[in-house]
Amino acid sequence: MQYSLEDLLHLMKCLRHPENGCSWDLKQTPKEIIKHSIEEIYELVEAVESDSVEEIKSELGDVLFQVVFLSRIFEEDKKFNFSDIIHTLCSKLISRHPHIFVDGDLYNQSKMPSSNIDENEVSINWEKIKLNERIEKKLNNFFDDIPLALPALSRAHKLQKRATTVGFEFESLQNVLSKLKEEISELDLILAEENIDEQKNIKIHIEEELGDIFFSVINLARFLSADPEHVVRKANKKFIKRVNSILSILYERDNISWKSSPEKISRERLEELWIEIKQKEQDVC
Repeated sequence: MQYSLEDLLHLMKCLRHPENGCSWDLKQTPKEIIKHSIEEIYELVEAVESDSVEEIKSELGDVLFQVVFLSRIFEEDKKFNFSDIIHTLCSKLISRHPHIFVDGDLYNQSKMPSSNIDENEVSINWEKIKLNERIEKKLNNFFDDIPLALPALSRAHKLQKRATTVGFEFESLQNVLSKLKEEISELDLILAEENIDEQKNIKIHIEEELGDIFFSVINLARFLSADPEHVVRKANKKFIKRVNSILSILYERDNISWKSSPEKISRERLEELWIEIKQKEQDVC
């Protein structure tokens, strides 16, 4: 038997049945569920980055279940149902792709677009359409619809991208790099001050300059068309792999275990093995 979307909606209805449903599912609220939704999204990200087809399929199902779960709760409150979600989504996507769906008609294939437009023009039109949507929603602040709940790196990336639509953009990669070097120099000046430990509010200044450095690095990533979240996740994975390799070598060659005798691990030995691991990685490349 091949289950369908209708089966999933029915399953959710059974789980939330007031008399025969699951006690855990019945206790859930949107604010409780959304915490699980965030976890599922990150698990999907990990599956996609690992290129595991089976894991991707499974995690996509988990994400879909979160949508179905939330929609069921709101349906019970007579706010909207799953069909309303689909209708709203389709309407929004049709309106944002006028170069594909001429006159907002989803199914009339006789109305073909007059000409193909490139990716850059699509992006420009997309931002114009989203701007009109923000105006219609009476969002008066320029950044109002960029969620506060986003991870800081992703939100900074979106803030910078939005700012480019009104001219906040560097002219060249060299300008971006110069700005990053400038921010690092400003932090260096603070750290070089005498009696730094005795100065009041110095931590605030240091954090502010660190924030500027992070923001500039994210800007550099955006300028290079790199997703900062993806870049940092890759760096995390690389770091974990290197450290695990070093700890394994320490145990195999030096009989030093991080579990029982971490105090025997010297900085000099760690540096030596770090260089060795990096060299092996370069040889493979």
